Amino acid sequence: MCVASLTLEQEFAGLADDAVIYKLVGPVLLKQDTSEAKSTVDGRLDYIEKEISKRVETNIKDVQVRSEGKKTEIMQMQSQMQRPAVQG
Repeated sequence: MCVASLTLEQEFAGLADDAVIYKLVGPVLLKQDTSEAKSTVDGRLDYIEKEISKRVETNIKDVQVRSEGKKTEIMQMQSQMQRPAVQG
């Protein structure tokens, strides 16, 4: 869907201001205002960009939490391994 929106954005950039744009609604092609069509595509691209950004941030936070958990595990293992060496 993002590729289609990017393609549309590129095609709109090359259109004349008085170009006729049609939108497929079900089985019917409806004439659409150029500025409205551009606005719809821009809005769709903004939404997709925000969703991707939100998902990436969520993934980063998840990885950080798992990393901290593993770090704690390693520190506990190291302290357990050092105890017998100190006692012996």
